[in-house]
Amino acid sequence: MFRQIALKILREKDQPIPCGLTLLSCLSILVGSVVGVVCGTFRLLLGHAAGLRTTLALDALHPFPAGLIMIAIGSITAFIAAWMGSRHESVFYVRLE
Repeated sequence: MFRQIALKILREKDQPIPCGLTLLSCLSILVGSVVGVVCGTFRLLLGHAAGLRTTLALDALHPFPAGLIMIAIGSITAFIAAWMGSRHESVFYVRLE
């Protein structure tokens, strides 16, 4: 798919078509950069979530609302994880026949 798009762009510009290895190396650099950004963002969000959790647990004025908020956040994230797992279950499903 990416090869067809790249070939179409190059044909429109009347440039010579690069060899497969050049295209593969360029695409691998692009994909690696995107994966690095996604993983870095995830790591940064995990750090912020840990700070929020610590703030809610230690700096609460009254333990009841902070504990309730932490339970609600945990329940919501568990629900989202279960929903995503059931929605994309065919991706992880392996037949053992």
